[in-house]
Amino acid sequence: MLAYNGKTLTMGDAIAHLWPDGDADKSKILYRDAVWRLRKTLEEADVHCVEWRRAALSVNKSLISCDYWDYLLTGKGNYCGEFCKLYDWSVDYLAQLDRVRKKS
Repeated sequence: MLAYNGKTLTMGDAIAHLWPDGDADKSKILYRDAVWRLRKTLEEADVHCVEWRRAALSVNKSLISCDYWDYLLTGKGNYCGEFCKLYDWSVDYLAQLDRVRKKS
């Protein structure tokens, strides 16, 4: 969700990223369970940075800091060519991160 940089993450996008080859009905159940757990964890930690909507969520960037966002803005940080490499979707973000690294 943080990689969306404040933009809305829809349930469809999340499912496509996390369970691309999964059964649609099972993937929806997994998504809803993950969102419920995230919501519960954030509430217990008294963190209120996520805006919850039906089948979508986003992060209110004004309420938290994120080293990924800071890196995109300043080029300062610890990025060394890898980003969430366990997930296939992360490849889509490498080009942007590499461009920032080359400018720094």
